[in-house]
Amino acid sequence: MKEMIDRGANINATIAHGWTALSLAKNRRTSDIVDLLEKAGAKDPIR
Repeated sequence: MKEMIDRGANINATIAHGWTALSLAKNRRTSDIVDLLEKAGAKDPIR
């Protein structure tokens, strides 16, 4: 994930029903990915 962020991946891209990488990481309780995405400025439209 960090490499993708470093290469400029759109961390706020959405998939079905508006889910983002951050909302999926929160849903799956992967706190290390949540922290990484939040530090990179990811937004969570679902909250």
